[in-house]
Amino acid sequence: MDDVQVKAMPDNERAWLPLTADGTTGVVKIQLAEGTTETLTVTRLAADRYRLDDTPITTLFDAIPLLYGDIIEAMPEEDGTLHFQTVAIRSNLLLSTFMVSRVTVESEGLATYLQAVEAVGGYSERIFGGILLVYIPADSAFKAEAEFARALDTIAPSGREEDQNDEVIPTLERPMDVTYRL
Repeated sequence: MDDVQVKAMPDNERAWLPLTADGTTGVVKIQLAEGTTETLTVTRLAADRYRLDDTPITTLFDAIPLLYGDIIEAMPEEDGTLHFQTVAIRSNLLLSTFMVSRVTVESEGLATYLQAVEAVGGYSERIFGGILLVYIPADSAFKAEAEFARALDTIAPSGREEDQNDEVIPTLERPMDVTYRL
């Protein structure tokens, strides 16, 4: 299948383009399970090896989810879609998940918190508008939940009930240990 090209869609274009060179980043369709396809940003590392630069939300609550930074093996199909095969290398990141209100999303406190996440080499993304995923390197002393709680303390409540509902979802931390090495 060397002649099949994985196609990427640049953010500023709607046309699918070949994702053929190592180190190339693009948005691709990935078939994760039978009948489950997601459009994700990936970086091609080698033939059939890709780093996930987004979190596949359909696997987020699986027993062992695919997460941002994981390196996967995937085979291109005739239409350019990647067919997920296996996880080659797990990322060395811990994931914490938070539910956030619109007020929190728009707050300076959250912006400061996300800058601190980036400063320690972390990454964050928001899905469905109100679910915040925060990834922190496993060897970092940064405590995502404690710092998030501290950031919430800086946000003045509006008095509206819907803005009082920020809470921490039970964490999906996944430290890099023998359990997850492949």
